[in-house]
Amino acid sequence: MLDQEPFLISIAEAARRLGISQSTLNDQHQKGKAPFVVIVGRRKRVSTVRLERYLHGQVISPDLAPFAAPDVHAASA
Repeated sequence: MLDQEPFLISIAEAARRLGISQSTLNDQHQKGKAPFVVIVGRRKRVSTVRLERYLHGQVISPDLAPFAAPDVHAASA
């Protein structure tokens, strides 16, 4: 269940879940095609919330906070 998962997972774990290599995921991030990847300090991590939305075909706005639901972000703006 999503509420029991960590907020962030590694690139390696996300690649495993997607069935692709880490280098492919990194390439997609560099091309702007992996909106679920977030930068934390100098490290790349994957937001499990964004990844789930992406896998279900939902559009992910790159300006959203990594964990915020769109309606939560819009209400605070």
